[in-house]
Amino acid sequence: MYRKNREELVHKFKELERFDDDSERFYNLSHQEKVNEFEAFCLKHSGYLAIVLSDDIICDDKELVLIAKKYGFYTGFHLLSERLLCDPDIALALAKCNQYEYTNISKSLRNDPQLMLEAVKINPSIYYSLPVSVKINKKIIREIAKKDPHQLRLLLKIGKKHREPLQHDKELATIVAESNPGMLYEFFSEEILTDKDIQEIAFRLSDDKECKRRLLNNTWALPYVDSRYWMSNMKLIKRALYEDGTLLRVLPDEYRANKKLALIAVKSQPQALMYCSEKLLDDKDVICAALQEDSEEVLGYASERLQNDYDLVYKAVKVDPLNLQFASDELRDNRDIVICAIKSFGGALEDASERLQADEELIKIARERM
Repeated sequence: MYRKNREELVHKFKELERFDDDSERFYNLSHQEKVNEFEAFCLKHSGYLAIVLSDDIICDDKELVLIAKKYGFYTGFHLLSERLLCDPDIALALAKCNQYEYTNISKSLRNDPQLMLEAVKINPSIYYSLPVSVKINKKIIREIAKKDPHQLRLLLKIGKKHREPLQHDKELATIVAESNPGMLYEFFSEEILTDKDIQEIAFRLSDDKECKRRLLNNTWALPYVDSRYWMSNMKLIKRALYEDGTLLRVLPDEYRANKKLALIAVKSQPQALMYCSEKLLDDKDVICAALQEDSEEVLGYASERLQNDYDLVYKAVKVDPLNLQFASDELRDNRDIVICAIKSFGGALEDASERLQADEELIKIARERM
């Protein structure tokens, strides 16, 4: 709504029944009368509504705009004059605002690293609206890392030549490790993730109790942190597998052969089957647990015995017909199983036996489901 002009905004307020008698009265006052009542109206309603109901002269008055800001003016910047949008004091005063709205502040001000450093100290979210040349300013990045490290994700969208040095920046990683360890995995290189100094700061490796607490909240870190800090903590391991079943890959063989852990892992990520022991790949419960939507590879991990299990294969092709390609030769020649598959996806007929691929009735069903 903030992109609309003044008349459109007033019309919208009326439509939404947010335009009371007092607003109507203020809107129809003369310029000088509005100036005289401006602060009182801001106090009663909001700075934003006062700006919307004002005129271009008021929107070029720095003192009045700062009064509006005092009483709640976080959007509608496009109503301000170009002169004010180029004023450093206004740029700082309006920093605590909608991050998208801040793009109305003149580009020359947003290109000023020192001014924008002060602005992001007030509101880190306006980092979104800064030009790339300012986004990569080290002082600004470090301020963002302290206040709101999630904003660093914006750097993943800039050019590699700008981004890569930052992903290896240990000083920056140290700040993030202190403020939000979870962001380390999203932004920094493996060299940083495996750095003992960074790990000590992020996970307090020297404090057993605090280390386990932090790892519980950042289970992504398990592949990077020495296993002696977490291997004995079954609660942590289960939590990690609930969140990402493929973390089964970092566990020792006896854990990868543990059926309870395997069930947690494959329910979270069916692909975790590739890290299960051979014994568990012959366990019908484990394979069934992994059968979820878009699980076309699940049957491919199962043992030959299970690939020839009618009930399991029928369920697998019902969940995803592409599982038919992994069934035994015998079951790919089973009419009921093939029909189950092609009723969901006609193209699955390609994975049936040659005999059934030539079956006219099945060809007709397959064509209808293409």
